[in-house]
Amino acid sequence: MILHEDKLWLAGGNVVSPGVYALADGTCLNDVSQVHQVADNQVPASQSPRGSALYVVANQVRVGGQPHYAHPQYRVCDPSVTDWTWVASRDDRDYLWVNNPQLSKILCYPRVEAQRAERLMQGWGKPQLRGLKAVWEVDVKDSTAVALCRNVLVATRGTELVALSLPEGRLLWAHRLPGVAVPWGLAVDAAGRVVVTLQGGQVVCYGSGEWTANR
Repeated sequence: MILHEDKLWLAGGNVVSPGVYALADGTCLNDVSQVHQVADNQVPASQSPRGSALYVVANQVRVGGQPHYAHPQYRVCDPSVTDWTWVASRDDRDYLWVNNPQLSKILCYPRVEAQRAERLMQGWGKPQLRGLKAVWEVDVKDSTAVALCRNVLVATRGTELVALSLPEGRLLWAHRLPGVAVPWGLAVDAAGRVVVTLQGGQVVCYGSGEWTANR
């Protein structure tokens, strides 16, 4: 779910995705005629990206990730599902978490406003941005969640929780998790405590002085 430009965006199913509603009165802004289009098997035809995750990239809402209700262990190998980029900014840097079937990595780029939107859209799911050199990049194989804080970037990496410094991407600390984090199962609260939700329903929290990440 995303609130963007006075609209509520909800990741949808096969036919209408994302669902878009006006915040002022709840009016659905989607083209509902899509619901009446059917394929050969006489069921509603897939007209939209099916992912369950929403991203704001270059002021546009994009869809990616596993379809709703899909089993997490049975991946859907469709580019609209597997190829995506999360973008966040801090000061004069852009931080990208890039995922596709070949790689998962975090990259830091200088924030250059000229043609920024075009570069970010063209770089969706790709390991580089056209015309820019990354300040640093770090492989985060099997990563399922990230959080950008004021002083660090925290990410899961398989059964590991890591923190990277913002200036150079240096590994500050790593902690072994008792399981694999669910997609987007990572949050940092106002006190700097790192909360991770794991497959199977377990929730773990790290918050000593040594482990604190400032928001």
